[in-house]
Amino acid sequence: MSLPCPVRSLVTAFTFAAGFLFASPAAAERTQSAPDTTGIAALRTEIARTETGRDLLAYADKNRVFMAFDSTLENHGNYDIDRNILTINPHQTPGDQVVCAAHELRHVWHRFALKVDSVMDATTDPYQSWALQRHIEADAHAFSFYFLAERLNKFGNEDSTMLYNPVEVWIAENLKNEMQSPDGLTPAEYLHQGVALSFCGLSGYNELHDRHVRMQLGLMEFYLKAAYNRIEAGKFELAEKPLSLYTELRNQTVDDAAMAAYLRRFGGISLDPETETALADTTLVSDKTLIHGLPFSFNMGADGKDFPARKNENLEVLKDYLRQMNEAGDKLVERMAAWRSAKTPVITSSVRGP
Repeated sequence: MSLPCPVRSLVTAFTFAAGFLFASPAAAERTQSAPDTTGIAALRTEIARTETGRDLLAYADKNRVFMAFDSTLENHGNYDIDRNILTINPHQTPGDQVVCAAHELRHVWHRFALKVDSVMDATTDPYQSWALQRHIEADAHAFSFYFLAERLNKFGNEDSTMLYNPVEVWIAENLKNEMQSPDGLTPAEYLHQGVALSFCGLSGYNELHDRHVRMQLGLMEFYLKAAYNRIEAGKFELAEKPLSLYTELRNQTVDDAAMAAYLRRFGGISLDPETETALADTTLVSDKTLIHGLPFSFNMGADGKDFPARKNENLEVLKDYLRQMNEAGDKLVERMAAWRSAKTPVITSSVRGP
């Protein structure tokens, strides 16, 4: 992971790491190995046996994603958003390779269709940042289950030699049954039987997502401390740049309503970003639940009403720290304004009246 340039957040170096449901992803930072493309053609052929698989590959090819195997991965697969490289761990069953590839290819869609790297850079609010990361991973998990359900629906027992993860098969079988029902797989059914379970299985990502939230605040803190130290030393001119960078990060955060509207674009089964998703229905999932409920557990009753969202104590601490930083930032902005005012010469007219 690279260090940030002055206006570039650390998040754009984020790596999407995938594991089985309830599995823990490896840290984003690790030594890169030489890419191994042996067998990728066969994997792509297997992925392309369904319409969704063909769409995923076409989308990746359109955006020039490089696919390879990487035997050094500690998890099942990665999509490196900076290098635009998708890697799969070859030390897993053929079925798990295919499902993992669908998960990572969905992350490719996240980057290019939903511009997730830009949105991650656009918020410093701990709850928003955490919620966004949870939606990204839950959407990739759920989409891979849908991808598997489509395969099971098309190939049935013929596909049994692929040796899929049993938990994923159980979820995919339920989705397949809904596909075969008279009304097909509805958004509400996909919400409860795919997306909901995906949110419940993200505990292995807690450390990675928590680290990202802290990195965003750490960048603000770095700029704020640099400005403070220079102002305290009387070096106001040198404080202008870091204070400007701090202010830029602070001001770019969107409000909860705008973030919730963006999060509703997750939870779909299409590569068309304008297609209605399972999270689009406000009667099923409220804005509050999207940011303060779903990211921690699926807090929705069978009747579609929200349960009270549980507070995340860690995020509460970070939210309070952000408030303290912004209060300190306000004072520095006032001191800087007073300094500018004091150094501005007063211009008086030399023209005398009659």
